[in-house]
Amino acid sequence: MRYPRSLRNVEDLLAERGIDISHETVRFWWSRFGPMFAAEIRKKRVARMRGYPQWRWHLDEAFVKVNGKLCYLGRAVDHEGEVLELVVTAKRDKAAAVKLLKRIYEEIRPTPEDRDRRASRWHCHGALGLRRSRWPGSPTRMNKISYTGYRFPPEIIHQAIWLYLRFTLSLRDVEDLLAERGVAVSYETVRRWVNHFGPMIAADLRKRRLKPHTTWHLDEVYLKIDGRMVYLGRAVDAEGEVLDVLIQSKRNKHAALKLMRKLLKKYAFVPERLVTDDLRSYSAAVREPP
Repeated sequence: MRYPRSLRNVEDLLAERGIDISHETVRFWWSRFGPMFAAEIRKKRVARMRGYPQWRWHLDEAFVKVNGKLCYLGRAVDHEGEVLELVVTAKRDKAAAVKLLKRIYEEIRPTPEDRDRRASRWHCHGALGLRRSRWPGSPTRMNKISYTGYRFPPEIIHQAIWLYLRFTLSLRDVEDLLAERGVAVSYETVRRWVNHFGPMIAADLRKRRLKPHTTWHLDEVYLKIDGRMVYLGRAVDAEGEVLDVLIQSKRNKHAALKLMRKLLKKYAFVPERLVTDDLRSYSAAVREPP
């Protein structure tokens, strides 16, 4: 179960260690004892996580087709990526959300804090008498990096994010590298760390830069938003750092001037060199006084 190996691969690995056993026996063991081991590990983890006041739950659902019939798979995942419970329902309403929450609440009985903003989630939490709060990263929360509620220290979280973003490694590769160093963490947890802390760390590093490079590259690309074609103007310095982006409906002098004024207001200095794609609107905007 730990590695992507077939039953015959497991049979060969055991044979190399002097254990003569059939792959059908391995299949029987896996079917018989696998769910028991998983349940025991889950119980130990739940008992350990009850002591953390910031244990958060993330609830969502996905479309699945069972026997040709379209249904909804409700899923509850905690902030470390561990799947708490799954439930298949025919509808996506308050009754389905209450059913999922009751199954988790009867088995684990903590106080969940986070969920998506569907109205059915809010109503069913009120019916169960649970506390409501907003999703992490909402405008009401501060952007300060906080590691409260995470059982791993910030150094390990930083190391996992650095390994994933600095090198061409997959999430499972990072999981194996951390396991070699004695840190047992799931690749799903690494993925949530990257998604949650990655933009914050990048913004913090960006703020530490004194000022961008004095050579700016300006260009634009076509985008389709809600079926409407727009232009995404982008400014990048000579070191590859994205200075700013701006979406506009036209590609003319006014659009180029608007992007340049936004850059000058943000960085408060004039670049020594502007590199463009020879679009005439840029040269006209440069001659225009700011």
